[in-house]
Amino acid sequence: MITRQRALDAIEHEPHLAEIREFEPECIDTILDFAMGCYIPAFRWVNYEIAKKYVAQFVGRDAPSPELRTAAQYEVLHGYIDWLLPSEVRA
Repeated sequence: MITRQRALDAIEHEPHLAEIREFEPECIDTILDFAMGCYIPAFRWVNYEIAKKYVAQFVGRDAPSPELRTAAQYEVLHGYIDWLLPSEVRA
């Protein structure tokens, strides 16, 4: 499981995530809180879809901030969500 501190450190090392946090700190904080509360790998994709719907209001073509309307930010944030959520264990 990824710790909150490790997740915050990753933001500092990824310029697109740092920019999202600068313009929409609530988005990043809410995603971190949500992901840190997701413990069951079997619900990973359900949680991923929930998180994706949430961030759509902040990043991507319909973002209120023009600075956050790039495809790169959209993709990086979705990758970050994927990284944060617990992995499915396979037998």
